[in-house]
Amino acid sequence: MKIDAQNLDVHPARPDEVDAVLALARSAAKSDGVAALNEESLFALERLAPPARVLVASREGTPVGVLVDAQSDASGCDLVTAPDARRAGVGRALLVALDESRSDTATPVRLWAHGDLPAAQAFAASLGARKARELWRMTRPLTADETFDVALPAGLVARGYDGSEREAQAWVDLNARAFAHHPEQGRMTLADFREREAQEWFDPAGLILVWDEASGELVASHWTKHETGDEAGEVYVVAVAPECQGRGIAGPLTALGLAHLRDAGASSVELYVEGDNEPAKATYARRGFVRAAHDVMYVHTPARAM
Repeated sequence: MKIDAQNLDVHPARPDEVDAVLALARSAAKSDGVAALNEESLFALERLAPPARVLVASREGTPVGVLVDAQSDASGCDLVTAPDARRAGVGRALLVALDESRSDTATPVRLWAHGDLPAAQAFAASLGARKARELWRMTRPLTADETFDVALPAGLVARGYDGSEREAQAWVDLNARAFAHHPEQGRMTLADFREREAQEWFDPAGLILVWDEASGELVASHWTKHETGDEAGEVYVVAVAPECQGRGIAGPLTALGLAHLRDAGASSVELYVEGDNEPAKATYARRGFVRAAHDVMYVHTPARAM
């Protein structure tokens, strides 16, 4: 299919287009060998409500591209073009529409390139965009007979999430403190937590909470993710309170999650870590993780902001 960029209709996504957009993303993922949309973008498509901004490029009523600005601040956008509609101006048309919909054009647009494939690199180069951030995906196998050292420091106890409002809010507060400087994770709200809690994959026992027995405070957590029938589990979020870092919690906390995923039937486990976080990468490497792929964030300055 030949796409004429002049005849594209770029508009905010409509509810009746979501299935077609998801099919487009699956087609792109199959073609590229990497996921086309991250979790935050998928939630934005599911909601189609503020703060998310979702733009669709279509031709003759068929979506051929989508741009998801999940937080409506251009801080981490996903842009996907249908495999048979590439190199025809679809991506640029979506970026122009995003720029026109923003009041704060002085803020650069940050675009994720999942897998940082050659086509994404070429597109970024054509925009004059620069690399600003790298996210590693690390993996390791899990075997049924593997043992883990899950002994926490004295005075700490681990248990699964009990579903209460108190524990949900305690997790949100801990996460905010542990990731105070993280561009995405640190701004998770109770509503974001509830959204994930409602997913089919959510397992209360897989959200491991570590409490200080003396104070009753939540000091660490390891949230695991394992979808039914999936061979791979995920170290979804590991959080340690800033005042408790360096107490030897991270090692057994990681082990607790790995043991849970093994017992849940996962034969491998993956995680995501910032590419410049050398201590974390070294910690995971010591536990058998190796880099399997990486995503790159590119920063693009819109023309009317230059």
